[in-house]
Amino acid sequence: MRPALALDGDPLFGLATPPGHSGVAVVRLSGKGIPDLLLPLLRKPDGSPVRGEDLPARVMRRVDLVDSKAGEVLDQVLVVHFPGPRSFTGEAQAEIHCHGAPVVVARLLELLVAAGMRPAQPGEFSRRAFLNGKMDLVQAEALMSLIGASTLRAARAATRHLRGDFSRQVGQIRDVLVVLLAHLEAHLDFSDEEIAPDTPERMLATVTQQQALLEKIHQSASLGRHLRQGFELALVGRPNVGKSSLFNCLAGEERAIVTPVAGTTRDVNEYSVVIAGVPVRLVDTAGLRQGGGVVERVGVERARERLRQADGVLFVAEAQKGVLPGDRDILATLDRDKFLFVWNKMDLLSAGRTIPDVQSAWPGSVVLTASCRTGAGIDQVRAAMVDLLGAIPTDGEGVVLMQARQVAAVGRAVTALQECGHIFVRGGDLELAAIPLREALAALGELVGEVTQEILLDKIFGEFCIGK
Repeated sequence: MRPALALDGDPLFGLATPPGHSGVAVVRLSGKGIPDLLLPLLRKPDGSPVRGEDLPARVMRRVDLVDSKAGEVLDQVLVVHFPGPRSFTGEAQAEIHCHGAPVVVARLLELLVAAGMRPAQPGEFSRRAFLNGKMDLVQAEALMSLIGASTLRAARAATRHLRGDFSRQVGQIRDVLVVLLAHLEAHLDFSDEEIAPDTPERMLATVTQQQALLEKIHQSASLGRHLRQGFELALVGRPNVGKSSLFNCLAGEERAIVTPVAGTTRDVNEYSVVIAGVPVRLVDTAGLRQGGGVVERVGVERARERLRQADGVLFVAEAQKGVLPGDRDILATLDRDKFLFVWNKMDLLSAGRTIPDVQSAWPGSVVLTASCRTGAGIDQVRAAMVDLLGAIPTDGEGVVLMQARQVAAVGRAVTALQECGHIFVRGGDLELAAIPLREALAALGELVGEVTQEILLDKIFGEFCIGK
């Protein structure tokens, strides 16, 4: 079961805004004795003390922050009180909004320590919210994903988890499986009684249906990974075909050195852009060829390694030269379904001359034309990149698994239901079917944090920032 925490833990504080100079800094407080521990540090604008009744729930008040050592006003601040359990952590909470001068913030934190509070560890506010039942583990991880989101699409996916969409879906599946387990146990414990539990055929249908729902969720893992880390597109081709020029055009700025000398790019250059709301990491690689110096050979080997890892490939060739033996050698190593064929340097193609027929040699290939010098065709290349990354759904997509822990838990539940279904199909002992069914329920319970280990909580919440 989920570990329990007293409604109010020991009082702690954390800076909820980034350190450094800013217009406003926000310090959060939570735990037993809040806001009473704070009151001695506050004065009304007329100099009179601030009492508990002067800080009504969820109402911002302008007060003076007094340096207890100097006896002088340190800053004019805004204070708001959130009584438990109607707060983020479920405990009594407060926030101090002060001016963001580092020296003021540092002194405020010292005053809070002197008042009997301690600095919060990373993720300690969210951890208390989880332990007090204000959110489950999926929602806690979603909060971290939302804070770290680099695109709107990733933020929307995290928000769906945060508002409980995924948890409700998991809860519905668990409810069905719990009822199914009850029917199984009724068969086992009351087989001689006149009761009417579901037939094995209907129970198999239930297992198959819930397994399909979990498999659909599990299939979203790839998209979730790409929403967090981005897709990777590698630009490959022979030396001096214009890969770096195309890289710069797609990046929108001069990120790679471009010269007429073959082999200029000797290492991997990377740059992230956003396409269809998803980060895409463009990778400019060294030209693939035999020979070259020691440094270039290292660059070529790195290029081949990134090519194997990439989600997609932009193969670049020179329109005025056609397909050369070196091009064929590279194309022979590519997955036909994950590369785009880009004829570059179209501005150098002689008048009346057409580009060679690529489709006959590589059926189904997407062939594009571009000129990095004039900019012609670059927009078409970007559009084709979106099509290549066809796994990106439109806005409003359903639940997407965002964390490796979630992927593993759902995967275990799917495997357990598969085994349960196999037992039904084989006509095996129903007592055996109950074992993987309980394993599936345990995996789903672990997913939302109903069954957790302290080391798991330390790992998850330790990745949060201070003050969250």
